Amino acid sequence: MASNHLSANMLLRIDTNWLVPLAHHAFPHKIEVTRKCFVPTLTRRSCQECEFVIHYDNDDKRRRRSSKWQQRRHCGLGKMGETVSEWELQQGRMAVSTFLQQMGVSVDESESIASNSPSYLNMLVEGVRDLEHLSSSSSSMLDGNGMFNSSFNYRDKILHIAALKGDKGKLAYLESLGFTLSSSMNVARYISSSSSAHNSTLPSLINKVTSIKQLLFPPTHNDHHYQFLIKNIRLIMCHLSISIDEDMQHAFSFFEKVQAKRGGLNILASQDAAFRCLLESFPRILLLSLKNHISPILDFLQNIGIPADRIPNIILAFPPILLWNVRLLKTRVLALNQIDGVDKDYAKLMLKYPWVLSTSIQENYKEIVFFLYSVKV
Repeated sequence: MASNHLSANMLLRIDTNWLVPLAHHAFPHKIEVTRKCFVPTLTRRSCQECEFVIHYDNDDKRRRRSSKWQQRRHCGLGKMGETVSEWELQQGRMAVSTFLQQMGVSVDESESIASNSPSYLNMLVEGVRDLEHLSSSSSSMLDGNGMFNSSFNYRDKILHIAALKGDKGKLAYLESLGFTLSSSMNVARYISSSSSAHNSTLPSLINKVTSIKQLLFPPTHNDHHYQFLIKNIRLIMCHLSISIDEDMQHAFSFFEKVQAKRGGLNILASQDAAFRCLLESFPRILLLSLKNHISPILDFLQNIGIPADRIPNIILAFPPILLWNVRLLKTRVLALNQIDGVDKDYAKLMLKYPWVLSTSIQENYKEIVFFLYSVKV
């Protein structure tokens, strides 16, 4: 092995298609070995292909990229490693803002969305490039084969690609909320396939998302309550050993998706992140009526003694409860009377263990009580 003071430079020429990130845990058996090895640091040199100088030193530092490389990565890469230029991004943002205004969004909001949806913008830029490669000298913007006319300006091309996507601006809006582009596509597709023409417009979606968030996540925030929620979720994920019903399966799937994200279950302490995760796993919430469904559910929970600022905890711990109608919720709550010691103090039990409303746990309780009576406990 080289000495601690050894330093060497090695010049490599790498095709940009090879620059695919590799997860640090892809080779777990190599982790301990690599920690003992020299860690390379990268310096980028500008040329037609990606050219790196790799410096080997004995420093236990992460690989560093130059500011130019960071800027390029922030701006985005097109297909085949093509850099998206600042001009393309600027013109593209202006075109996206115009497109959103055509969908009925205000000027200020459209500019905000356009500035906070970089993946959506890169997708449109790549779409323009794809069609430009196939373009021919036709007299209209698109001929019968869907090719561009080079006489049209760049913004018009972005506008046309945005219209071809068919999402009517929903992808850009959802990404501006923090969704990934793939998650935005899933949610937008679900909404479009399940909504009426009126309810599927972008302004109606924006109003719906804003209203639901205000109802489910009031401004009050108590970190202690959220830490208690996260602790209980971890406990039930580790210790629940009975067969679970469909609602509990959906709840556990939600927990697992959140756990797999950076930060794990702790991100539920952030209202914005928690709301985003909730919509990502349960997009049906966006189709529920505020007046006839969501508000009655929340009113009932408050009527049985659950404080308004603790309702988000129950929703996040057991999201399917929000999809039930009020009659079913009342039936499940009244079934808690069979548990000794509840004495109509439903709120206290539900705040700790909202899962007791699930069919599987209520049926399991009946079996336990029957067994205890049978052995005369």
